[in-house]
Amino acid sequence: MDGIYGSCALFTLWTLVESLREKAHPGWLIAFGVSFACLVLAKENALFVGIATAVILLFGRFLGLSRGGFRHWSAAVLGGLAALTILCWAAGGFRTMLDVYLLFIVKVQNLPYAHETGRGPWYRYFVEFMLLTPVTFCFALGGIFLNLCGDRRTRVFLVFIVVTFVLMCNVRNGMNLRYTTIWEFPLCALAGAQLGVLADRFRRPVVALTVLAALLCAIDLRQYHRFFVAHSLIELAPEYLLRASEIIP
Repeated sequence: MDGIYGSCALFTLWTLVESLREKAHPGWLIAFGVSFACLVLAKENALFVGIATAVILLFGRFLGLSRGGFRHWSAAVLGGLAALTILCWAAGGFRTMLDVYLLFIVKVQNLPYAHETGRGPWYRYFVEFMLLTPVTFCFALGGIFLNLCGDRRTRVFLVFIVVTFVLMCNVRNGMNLRYTTIWEFPLCALAGAQLGVLADRFRRPVVALTVLAALLCAIDLRQYHRFFVAHSLIELAPEYLLRASEIIP
């Protein structure tokens, strides 16, 4: 389910950016509305992505895109309402859906397992990414500094990560690395921007970029094998990541 949630967030962000370009094809706007509806259907955490989407629509011009107009807001609202309608129908009514959602929030935050694994400082996600995918995360940090220096290519991804990070790290007993699947593509895009800068310093930048990207993929594949094959991790709690990394016995 978290993988579907991350994929829906990716398509929502992608179609949003394409629909905000100058003289964008109307089909991108329709795709954005459909993607947003699928996002709401995928997971309750869609609220975080929805808020980040609203920020991008409001400040699109500052990000090198056109500002979101009535059509973009209408597509998001209609897509969200369509998804909520389906959820109400599946739950047997709006009141039932609302009661289940509120009960879910209360129960999840009071579960002993949530108290044990869902708490932590605001920088906890940074530590977990350094354990799970350290090289890609370091290159992504370099890509963030590129954005701060004026690179517009991935500025939207930076805004998306910052907004959702601020929201997600403030959920009481609700920090979980599984929810960060929405950052997978933006972080890879930021890392790719940094790789491009490094490759430009070589005599053959295309070859250098290919080699660097292949090395990065190989390292991440090795990390995947360590955590999910060798140690068969299902839940990515900090204790399990530390044990798989052989930092604690």
